[in-house]
Amino acid sequence: MKKNFLITGAISGVGRALAKHYIKTGHTVCVAGDQDPQLPAVTFHPFLGCANPQAVDTVLDQIDPVHTVIHLASGVQDGPIDTLDDGTLETAVHMNILVPMLLIQRLRRRSNWPLKTMLVTSGLRDTPNAQSAVQYATHCGLASLGASLVRDPALGKVLVAAIRQPQTKDTEDATWVSDQIVALSGGAFKYKVAEVSTAPPYVDVIECLDADMTPIAPSGGPVL
Repeated sequence: MKKNFLITGAISGVGRALAKHYIKTGHTVCVAGDQDPQLPAVTFHPFLGCANPQAVDTVLDQIDPVHTVIHLASGVQDGPIDTLDDGTLETAVHMNILVPMLLIQRLRRRSNWPLKTMLVTSGLRDTPNAQSAVQYATHCGLASLGASLVRDPALGKVLVAAIRQPQTKDTEDATWVSDQIVALSGGAFKYKVAEVSTAPPYVDVIECLDADMTPIAPSGGPVL
């Protein structure tokens, strides 16, 4: 069945590879993010810096109804929080927390079918540290959003995929990570949390629940 995908956030690397995959498999893909992936048949909408509700509405008004939304968390400048400027803090919160909230809020209102949500972050098990406090906080916040959304019976499947090496560009690594995310999103489940690593390569399903919030796969343990 042909479906409409909306991919937002950090589009280069894994995001671009995901767009390529879904186009190749016959789906419709719209991208709203920090840069144009320049892929045939992909519609691009610039979505830079501190997006506001009007910017989100403008994008959604221009695209077909969305079956699956994929949001990739954006990286931010590392460093102690007192060394970062206000714009960096604002952009991190907007792009990693507010934008996905606004998108899902509006898509939930516009959809009469269960919206599938895929949230891609950096590694969930990384140790918090003062050098990357803003990125850690906003990426964990995005993962927590997924954990909360899954409790809404009107929403469809929720996948949270954490990439242990998020600096993958449009290379074999990015394509491999994209393939693992696609595979993780398939099958019967309501909520799934997994880590994907490229060095060494593995996929670890941390949690997998059905619609009744009952475990349907053992937590922990590499599956690849």
